[in-house]
Amino acid sequence: MAVKRRSSTPPPATSGSSADAFREAFAQRAHGETRADIKLATRRPFGQWAAQVPEAKTGPLDFKRFPFQRELYEDGAELPEVDVMKATQVGASAWLVRWTIYWADQGDTMLYVFPADEQLRSFYNSRIAPLLRGPYLMRRVEHANVSNAHQREIGKGWLNLRGAQTVAGLETIDADGISMDEYDLIPKQAIPVAERRISAPTSRGLVRRIGWPSIDGYGIAQKYDESDRRRWFITCGACKEQQFLRFFKRRGGREDEENDGLPNATSAYVDTKEAVLRCGKCNKQIPPEAVAKGQWVAEFPGREARGYHIHRLLVPGARLKPLIEASKQTDPWEVQSFFNRDSVSPTRRRRDASRARRSRPRSRRAEDTSRGPGTRATTATAWSRWAWTRRARAT
Repeated sequence: MAVKRRSSTPPPATSGSSADAFREAFAQRAHGETRADIKLATRRPFGQWAAQVPEAKTGPLDFKRFPFQRELYEDGAELPEVDVMKATQVGASAWLVRWTIYWADQGDTMLYVFPADEQLRSFYNSRIAPLLRGPYLMRRVEHANVSNAHQREIGKGWLNLRGAQTVAGLETIDADGISMDEYDLIPKQAIPVAERRISAPTSRGLVRRIGWPSIDGYGIAQKYDESDRRRWFITCGACKEQQFLRFFKRRGGREDEENDGLPNATSAYVDTKEAVLRCGKCNKQIPPEAVAKGQWVAEFPGREARGYHIHRLLVPGARLKPLIEASKQTDPWEVQSFFNRDSVSPTRRRRDASRARRSRPRSRRAEDTSRGPGTRATTATAWSRWAWTRRARAT
């Protein structure tokens, strides 16, 4: 009986790039590298991915209007830890949402944490759901079996959303990355529970924290202080001095006055009489074009965690008159809101506190609230008194 001979035609050749990628992945696994390490080599850069995920209201990313956002999208998406101490309405939450969905789209399990479930539902309906209805992400979720405000299947990955008021809700998720929004408002006891969800050896171990600072040495202000402390530096067109931006003028110029916690560098400031930005060295006006050409500079480049200080003055052509009016308020909560959400300068509050304590009798209650978080109501009252003292001495 004739034996059927096997065809001599060779099998289809595997493309060189695919074969090389397979061999590289196999070699990496043989050397003990994790799933996250292997996937890192083949993923699409975050900046390219985010460019095809536009905001429902404002459209695609606009680095001309928000030039300081470019580095957030184009560099460091895979870094273990990034902390953003920020003002309101500067695009930080939009970046954090995209970053979280990006890793879920790569096939990972992500956890997005908000202070409370009610806030999370509102944020999901207004910010996350419209993104998922966009042209690209709609294709990634159209065959999802799970789709609700607390859990979304995106491609082969998962986006989990939780309010932190109930710690038990955080215990059931083993994540590759975690995003914590409004960090200072998250219950303190929930933070270590959430961060342990990325402690598995197979996890990417990524964590992102954003929020406005409430009190010195606490929450996002503490995390920023422990990071490499990046600030947006600009160059004065008149004297060529490189400097960072802040609302108040420093008395000592480059000196580290009264241990204010700021870099030993010149700082541009707001001229509250003429409502313009001025150079901290020559006092010439700083145009919006100079702000747009700024760059991030780390105060401590050797530190592992990356930290950004983002406030309203980083937006080229920012409206200064509303900020100036807010800085003149005397109501305790208005004073607190300006420092927390506009100038984003907790180190300023620490310096004002030291000045005020020298200029008025020290009550037991004021002394206690200056040493730690305390209650927000009491702290706001103390800040207001410090602001009144500063303005009285200035006049």
